[in-house]
Amino acid sequence: MKRKLKFIIPIVILLIIIFLTLPMFELKTDKKLYAIRYIEDYSEFETNGCYDESYYYNRKHDISISNFKHKRFLFLNFYSFDYKEGNVCKTEYQLEESYIKDFIENATIKYNSHNLDIKSLIEGKKAIVGNSRYSGNDYEMVITYTLNNRHETMYVFYQYDLLVIQVGLSDEGPKFIAYK
Repeated sequence: MKRKLKFIIPIVILLIIIFLTLPMFELKTDKKLYAIRYIEDYSEFETNGCYDESYYYNRKHDISISNFKHKRFLFLNFYSFDYKEGNVCKTEYQLEESYIKDFIENATIKYNSHNLDIKSLIEGKKAIVGNSRYSGNDYEMVITYTLNNRHETMYVFYQYDLLVIQVGLSDEGPKFIAYK
């Protein structure tokens, strides 16, 4: 009996340790963040949301989380999250000047509703690059194009004294740059 007890006690202790530590387990791979929890609550991963709530910044891992999957097995909840490195919220709507330059030099225009010449429209103007979402787009001045093997849509509109360029549809995470 003592022999069995010597064998059983370490196993019970090991199981208790696993039972207590496993529910707080997190593993970050190159593409996913995995978490195991006792409770079916992943709200800790839904803090620090971006404006459109497509990403949530996780300070602990310095990643921006999106898309999650949940599976339950016995009393444990298994979560997996897609992520991007860093805080996507800081540049969620930001379109860089270099993108516009690349557009001017390399885009293949498929459709240009008003025969817009972006190069001449921005000539002599100063770019205002920031993480701002501009409203007031009437979606009339549109350019569809291919750039770097990606089909994109660009909208050009004016808001007060600013020329605003929007790349992407308004419901699919558009990027903006303004010129004054």
